[in-house]
Amino acid sequence: MVRMAETSIFISYRRDDDAARAVMLDRIISGTFNEPERPPRVRIYRDTSERLGVTWPEAVRDRCSSADMVLVVIGPKWLGAKDQYSRRRIDQADDWVRQEIELARDRTVIPVAFGGAGIPPAEALPESISYLASRQGVSVRDEFVDTDLQPVLLAIEQSLPSAEIRGSVDAGRGDRRHLPYPQPPLIVKPAPMTEEDIKIAIQEVLHDWDAVVSPLPEDPTQTRVELHRTFLFRSFRDVLAFMVEVGDFADDANHHPRWENIFKTLRVYLTTWDIGHRISHLDLLLAQYLDRAYKRYQDSSPAQASR
Repeated sequence: MVRMAETSIFISYRRDDDAARAVMLDRIISGTFNEPERPPRVRIYRDTSERLGVTWPEAVRDRCSSADMVLVVIGPKWLGAKDQYSRRRIDQADDWVRQEIELARDRTVIPVAFGGAGIPPAEALPESISYLASRQGVSVRDEFVDTDLQPVLLAIEQSLPSAEIRGSVDAGRGDRRHLPYPQPPLIVKPAPMTEEDIKIAIQEVLHDWDAVVSPLPEDPTQTRVELHRTFLFRSFRDVLAFMVEVGDFADDANHHPRWENIFKTLRVYLTTWDIGHRISHLDLLLAQYLDRAYKRYQDSSPAQASR
């Protein structure tokens, strides 16, 4: 019996500025490595306590010092965040974020810079955490394009014993998927969402979407599960412009929709081909991008109907 590996990850972030980014990072990592009804391969600690004016708890110190990997979430306001006296918080010895980075010096530390923030240079940081500038980090767009996070996911995967690596491409077996599914496949593959998680996502986030099951065209004995939404536009040219905009984003993300255009109607279907045509968090993120893009279209044109 293969022992399930477990890697512990500590997410450091400023709760008042970067909480949403930390939550999404947590969910993407969990959705990639932890499968339903199986022991977790990755355990993530993300403290949710109020931090201003509060002493750093021992529990947080213990979690940070024992983590295999520390991810430092750096948003646009991370470096310049100030206290009630307009003093830069990172310069204060009791700043929680600073203490977390100080404690993590001897661990694997990956800066994750969001929204164009960039990793601060050493001279902009207190000496005790200036080492952060020399650590290999990643820049992530706030739309959470999955390719941006692939280096982080790959680093996590490589921290697991080889017997537990399930995402890397196995050249020996070859790619048994049928065309027209694109190359390259994802290096680190996400885990499929459970039916319950899909139901919750539709109820709470994707109100205009539904989940549909249909036969796989190239193998009718197999089924595919997809998120589906129908978009209505003012004209055929508007549909084409929308598809081009979404297409650029999808191509950058290496995650593509299945869609059908009939005159002023666009039917979109989202599934993750790399995991057997099941719904993953990648489909949730792309669906949210489609919703935002369609809202921009509606805001710039007469009222449209959609379902």
